[in-house]
Amino acid sequence: SSGPTTMHIDQLRRIWETGWGAASLKLTIYPVPYINLRPRYGYYDREGYLAFTAEKRLTLDELLRLIEDSRREVPDLVIFSNITYAGADVEGWVELARRCEEAGVHINELNFGCPNMSFNVEMSGGGAPHDGPKTGASFGSNPQAVAEVVRAVRAETSVPVFVKLCPEGGMLRFVAKAAMDAGAAAVGSNANRLAIVPLDLDQPGASTNMLQGEIGLSCMSGPWVLPLAKRDAYEIRKMVGPEAVVFATGGVTTWRDAVE
Repeated sequence: SSGPTTMHIDQLRRIWETGWGAASLKLTIYPVPYINLRPRYGYYDREGYLAFTAEKRLTLDELLRLIEDSRREVPDLVIFSNITYAGADVEGWVELARRCEEAGVHINELNFGCPNMSFNVEMSGGGAPHDGPKTGASFGSNPQAVAEVVRAVRAETSVPVFVKLCPEGGMLRFVAKAAMDAGAAAVGSNANRLAIVPLDLDQPGASTNMLQGEIGLSCMSGPWVLPLAKRDAYEIRKMVGPEAVVFATGGVTTWRDAVE
């Protein structure tokens, strides 16, 4: 799935060499997002938590170049774009998807699920609406809005459309159904959960990841996410029925986890 391991062509070569069949490229937000700071990572060994905030995304030019390089250097590797349009008009999503298809992508993955975007800002701000563009989970919690985008992208492009959704907010299965009804080829959830990292008990009100002055939410993953990832797949499957394609991600450490 998309992340720090799918940002460069040398990583994609390694992915192919180690036996993977496909790669979802690191998230691209266009126009350039209002949050794109130096990444902050933390691993908490005792709890098995991996946390990150403010992770760098690809620019559109970087994404298109990576797609073209991958088709030339690892032509049998299936490549997913992983794209979010940071604006209000549907045509922006269509243009992003069209550009990726022209570059040679096999599948366009529309990302309505990245929770460390405007949804995170709204949560950290006590629920007040954020002034910036509604991206990621903030936009992806609206079934009608997601369906409108999917329908438009399907009408203007020919490669399959996958929809990546956010499990936050309780709308996952409803938005998944709306996306499938609008023509998505597959739907799935996000690997991470918004949560709070272990606190410094000597400074319990301070941020431990230095993203902001006070405690904030981080994207968190690790083995503990697996039961929640299975729940996501279960909820979506129950809503969309037995025939729809559902992809799952999160918490996988061993092949047994993936089989579950």
